Amino acid sequence: MPVGSVLIALVLFQFLSVQFALGYNGRPATKAQVRTGVASKTKPLVKLQMTNGAPVRLEIPSIKVEATIDPVGLTSDGAMGIPDAPQDTAWYMLGPKPGETGSAVISGHLNWWYGATGVFARLSSLKIGDLVTVQDDQGVNTSFVVRRIRSFGQKEDATEVFFANDDGSHLNLVTCAGVWDKLLQRYSKRLVIFTDKVTE
Repeated sequence: MPVGSVLIALVLFQFLSVQFALGYNGRPATKAQVRTGVASKTKPLVKLQMTNGAPVRLEIPSIKVEATIDPVGLTSDGAMGIPDAPQDTAWYMLGPKPGETGSAVISGHLNWWYGATGVFARLSSLKIGDLVTVQDDQGVNTSFVVRRIRSFGQKEDATEVFFANDDGSHLNLVTCAGVWDKLLQRYSKRLVIFTDKVTE
C-alpha cells in the first residue's frame, strides 16, 4: 500500500474522531459543508468496481437499528462527513460501496446534543456472528456478518478501518467510545465493528 494512502487513512480516522465529538457537544457538519468541501476534488482512495446502486438503508436486527444512510465525502477541513441527524448513518462515498471489494465505512452517532440517543448507541452490544444488512437504491440487500470488534485510541493506527489487505468485501461500522474529554471536546476512543459480506 502506498505510504500516501496510509497517511490519508490515518488523517481521515483522526478527523472522524473529532467530528463525532462535534455531533454530541458542538455543531454537526451540514450537507452543504460536505458539498463545498474537498470531497469533490479528491480522488477515491481505492480502485473501485461499480455495483448497481448506492446504499440507502442499514438494518442491524440484534440491536434494533433501522436507519437511513447518507452519502458523505470530506468536509472543507478535510474531515469525513457525518450524519445530519442522530438517527441517520453516513457512508463514506470516496471508498467502496458496501458489497464491493474493499472496506466500506459507515459511521453513526453514539449520542447527540442534550443527551439525545444516537443511532449507534447500542453498537457495543453487537456480538461476533450478528448480521448487518445494507439495502441499495435499487432494492438489493447485501448482508454482512460481524467478524471482529475493536476499540481504537486517538493515536492508534486505524488504517485497517478504511483499507483491506485481501480481496474480500467488508463493511466497517464506526462510532464513539471511551470517555468524554471536556477539554478536547471529544471521546477518547472509537468503536469499530468489522464485518464480512455473506456469500452464498
